[in-house]
Amino acid sequence: MEIQTGKPLLIGHRGAPSMAPENTMASFRAALDTGLDGIEIDVHRTRDGVLAVYHDPVTSDGHDLAALDWSDLQALHPEISRLEDVFELMEGYSDRYLNIELKSRFPFSDGREQALAEVLEDWTHEAASRAWISCFDPLALVKIKRLGVKASLALLVWREDGLEIPDLIPALTISGLHVEQGLATTERVDQWHAAGMYVCAWTVNSAVAARELADAGVDGIIGDYPDRLLAAVR
Repeated sequence: MEIQTGKPLLIGHRGAPSMAPENTMASFRAALDTGLDGIEIDVHRTRDGVLAVYHDPVTSDGHDLAALDWSDLQALHPEISRLEDVFELMEGYSDRYLNIELKSRFPFSDGREQALAEVLEDWTHEAASRAWISCFDPLALVKIKRLGVKASLALLVWREDGLEIPDLIPALTISGLHVEQGLATTERVDQWHAAGMYVCAWTVNSAVAARELADAGVDGIIGDYPDRLLAAVR
């Protein structure tokens, strides 16, 4: 992902959950069809190694995704998609961006970093060049980097005390920071840019906040309401 200049990327948080159920194909299409620059999705690994697009580690009816095979998960929740399904969708929107948030099981790993590296390696469409990975877990990012993944990597930070984590940037070899919107002050954004980082802010559901973040110089704004983001920034 290249650092943008002039205007931030507008990214649909889990698609467009204000228009369709979050992290579903309908939600992703809605976000892209409204004219957003891209979408943010969440992925977990099933027991048999499939990367399922879902936010929480446990389904709405109490099933642990990591303890289910893909076929069992599909039988229970046919609305849940594989990461490859999202790739196929994005190939029809090859000028848009895809932010893949890898959900970790810190401090342990079930091989989801390897699974993600393999799926990305197999995605050869030009749309793949506009995908990047974000994660709250610095160890997962280190693993992904060591696996030779070419996609840009970003660290997620949601609390004030988490701002100490970017001191690990040289070791993590990341390219960006995804910060909770309240952390993205103009001064900090300038500092992060000076360190060579691109900056995305989440979850921004106010048009006023979106405008202020754009003025602060962030490179991406992630939110649930496409119309508010578009009205504020475009």
